[in-house]
Amino acid sequence: MGVTVPNQLYTAQDLLGGFNPWDPMGFTLSRDFAIYREFATEGGPVPTSLTVRAARAAHDAAIADALRIFLKTVQRPLVGVMGGHSLPRDHAAYKAIAYLARDLAREHFLLVTGGGPGVMEAAHLGVAFSSFESVGRLDEAIGLISAVAKAPILDDLFTDTWTIKDDKLSAIDDARKWLK
Repeated sequence: MGVTVPNQLYTAQDLLGGFNPWDPMGFTLSRDFAIYREFATEGGPVPTSLTVRAARAAHDAAIADALRIFLKTVQRPLVGVMGGHSLPRDHAAYKAIAYLARDLAREHFLLVTGGGPGVMEAAHLGVAFSSFESVGRLDEAIGLISAVAKAPILDDLFTDTWTIKDDKLSAIDDARKWLK
């Protein structure tokens, strides 16, 4: 069991470190994928033991505590954005959420999400482009990333020895393209 208890919120580098956007297996080189593999090997949503369950609970409590400490330092209104992972980048709602997040950030709101794809990604994209006067750059970015509109489903990914199944290699490359 390798669940570690963080002492601060994760950064993008913490999770995406090792990702290689040019290697077809580049997604599997990220820390995020290593965490996912560990999650899967330890029973996924149904932990294999009470020890694993306790370690996950300690991790989640540490993240919650780090978030509580961070939010004490924030001197601006907070907006939480949660939503479906399955919202594709080329959907009108994705664009609407990105625009809303852009406008809220421009009004000095702090947006927080669960960090997933879909709705939450749209919010992050809007915030990232909030410093541009025109929405043209945001529209351009949405157009570019819509070439890979939806995060691939990566279920039933592993063999009994926790290697990636041969018939899932294209899904891994799709994940790389989506993340790139």
